[in-house]
Amino acid sequence: MKKSIIFVSLFILVLFSVGVLAQTTNVPTPAEAFSKLGGFFSGLFTGGASWENAYLLTFLLYFILFLAIFVEGL
Repeated sequence: MKKSIIFVSLFILVLFSVGVLAQTTNVPTPAEAFSKLGGFFSGLFTGGASWENAYLLTFLLYFILFLAIFVEGL
């Protein structure tokens, strides 16, 4: 039983790792990601947010929503 759980866990890890490794050319470095953070907030407060920022906002809103539901369940 324990061996099958380990095997399935390793299989899932390898399966998801392939997808991440395939996209290494598009993944920004932390310095590049944080350099655009100031522009994001200035665009958000001035009303000039782009469509690319909608993904981040949606992620944050759903994260807060699901976290609140989880904490309420505790």
